[in-house]
Amino acid sequence: MKSKYLIFTAPLLLFSEIYLFSWIAELLRQQSDIAIIVGVILSCVFIAGNYFLINYIIKQLKQKTK
Repeated sequence: MKSKYLIFTAPLLLFSEIYLFSWIAELLRQQSDIAIIVGVILSCVFIAGNYFLINYIIKQLKQKTK
């Protein structure tokens, strides 16, 4: 049942990932030091969030195959 939700939320998740990545890249290209620091912090949060999301998806798929 949870894999059905994953299929329907995948386009929304993909769109939000692309939007957030472009927003972080825009912050990193600014001339302001504060914008660059915020961009670096957000990129670290983005990478950590993606790591935990991928681990969660893998765990869900492994539970389904058992």
